[in-house]
Amino acid sequence: GADVPKWAWMAFFCMSTVALLVEVWTLVNCRCGFRMFANCEPTFFLGVFFGKLGRFDSFSDVTNAVAIQSCVAKDPDHFSWFSVCGHVVHLPTDLGTMMQLGLLMIIVLQLIP
Repeated sequence: GADVPKWAWMAFFCMSTVALLVEVWTLVNCRCGFRMFANCEPTFFLGVFFGKLGRFDSFSDVTNAVAIQSCVAKDPDHFSWFSVCGHVVHLPTDLGTMMQLGLLMIIVLQLIP
């Protein structure tokens, strides 16, 4: 596979920065959040850290799915099974399609209240 395009990294950086600014703005405009921000409480910095970590995790899921999809396009038969200790397990479809279904499930499950 090829490297992740620079536009994808730039889009991720811009989206992540805007999301962080919106989160901090929202936090500062509530009483409890303002106190956390003004007093530089550790929970404020932990929230920023774990929020960024979550965004990187989502970005890596998508880039991994794209990379696997490009590999599947070159050799679909090679990505339709796996083996564990000599036992071959055939997938219902190729791994690229399964990755896309997994990403779709993540999106749908995030929308459930």
